[in-house]
Amino acid sequence: MRHWCLVTRLSNLSHAQQRYVSVPAAGDDDATDDVIDVQSSCSYYALNYSQLTDNQLSSWNRLDML
Repeated sequence: MRHWCLVTRLSNLSHAQQRYVSVPAAGDDDATDDVIDVQSSCSYYALNYSQLTDNQLSSWNRLDML
């Protein structure tokens, strides 16, 4: 079963957006390709999401975390 950690601040986003913003890709060496990344169910970005605006969250780019 797919699961991820709840990040309350992201509750206004779709489930897909929540996973994209909070969960790093796992096992994908090329994060820039168009293939759907496999997401880790045991890892998350250690960020203070309450400091991010809705606009920042909606324009999130996972590559910024590399």
